[in-house]
Amino acid sequence: MLNAKSNPINAGFYSFGPDGLLNLTSVVNAPIMISKPSFLDGAEWLNDEVKGLPQANSSSMDTNVWIEPLTGCLVDALKQIQVNIMISSWNYTSIVFKELRQEARYIPIALVQETGGMDEDLLARFKAKVFTPRAIMVAVLWSVMGVCALCSVAFLAVLLTYLNKDRAPDRAPIIPAQEKY
Repeated sequence: MLNAKSNPINAGFYSFGPDGLLNLTSVVNAPIMISKPSFLDGAEWLNDEVKGLPQANSSSMDTNVWIEPLTGCLVDALKQIQVNIMISSWNYTSIVFKELRQEARYIPIALVQETGGMDEDLLARFKAKVFTPRAIMVAVLWSVMGVCALCSVAFLAVLLTYLNKDRAPDRAPIIPAQEKY
């Protein structure tokens, strides 16, 4: 998620914060930003300012969708979104929070995780209904092709035998005799 500075098209989505955050302020009338967990793929300083967040890991924190390529059915899916609140500086910030920097900070307040897909029973039935008939079809296809190949070889053998039966053998000498003078 690039901000409007990195990708000008995102200006239409009010993405004027740092990279990695999607601004929902105009939607919820509160300074709410969403991101990937642990600010994955966001500006590096975002994760550095919050203590206790797990290390960003794309294999376990990114959105993952597993689709069976033959049918296009969803096998499994995982989507995670971190909800963050933006804390801006105000007049008494430096008095109350001496370590708080003057620029805006983004503090995670929730992690939303959505999953979906086939359970083990449904996956087993799916395999039985899709892959078993497909394997049978492939086996039958190869069997038919093998029978056709054998029939073609047998037909050619019979045809060549039939054509050679009616033909008299050629009894001409291989090397012609030379004439005597």
